[in-house]
Parts: sequence; C-alpha cells; structure tokens
Amino acid sequence: MFNRGAAAPLYLRAALLLLVVVEYVSCPPTLAWWGARALGTQQRLLLGRSATIHDELFALWDEAARHMKTSLASAAESYQQGGRRDRDSRLQLEIALAHSAFYNDADAQMNLDQAQERSGLKYEVTGKIGIRRKFQQNHLPQLVCLANSRSSDDGVDESAEFPV
Repeated sequence: MFNRGAAAPLYLRAALLLLVVVEYVSCPPTLAWWGARALGTQQRLLLGRSATIHDELFALWDEAARHMKTSLASAAESYQQGGRRDRDSRLQLEIALAHSAFYNDADAQMNLDQAQERSGLKYEVTGKIGIRRKFQQNHLPQLVCLANSRSSDDGVDESAEFPV
C-alpha cells in the first residue's frame, strides 16, 4: 500500500521503465545511480520495508559504486579530480541514507565515514551550554554539530557551528 495515493501508479511505471533500461540496454554509468534513487523513492512511498526493493536497491548502489571507482581510477592523473571526489562523497552519502532507511546503522555509519574522508568535511556532534529561545532565562545544554570543510581554492578554511 502506498502513502501518497493516486500518484504512486504513475511513478511505479516510470521506475519500472528505468529498471528495464538499466537491465537490458547499454547505458551511461550514472543510470544505475538514478535507478537506485528511483527505488529509494519507491521505498519511501510504501508503508513498510520491502525485501525485494532492498535487494534491487543495493545491487544498483553496488553497480553505481563500481562505476564511480573506475571513473576515479581513470581520472587519477587528471587535473579535475576534486569534482569526481565530490561526486563520490555524494554517492557515499546517498548509500548511507539507503542503509539508514532499512535500519542498517553500522553500514550507514561506515558510508558516512567514507563520505567524510572523501569530501574533507570534519564534523563532531557535541554539547554546549547556551540560550536558544528569545525568552529563555537559563543557560541549558544544547546538542551542537561542529563542521569544518576542507580548504577552498583560495586557502581559506570554512568553519560553521549548527545547533541540532
């Protein structure tokens, strides 16, 4: 059963068409990535977790990761390697989201760590004493995410602090 009612059958036809193209036609390397995104969206439309979608989804994510690995290997000597590393970190983040949707927390954490390593983003979730509301009188503990990205082209580190 679908969460969103009448829009689901139309979406289902598009997802099936995309999967048929991925299976039987020679396709660009990013098609597996888009197919995995479509299956992830289909899973979010369902009320429960589907074992069939799980198997297909992670098969497509494995294929997308394999294409990304060959793409990175071929671009190892090229000047624009940074853009491919960003795409690789995005891929790892999307795989982590898929793992967390199926409650695979250890695998999700592993992919988040890989994305962090590849993107150069350093983050830490910690606590801090402070005031969050306009009329709050007391300083209370807050959950804070400290983030620091890799150096940009002009040599400046970008740091940020986000309350969670």
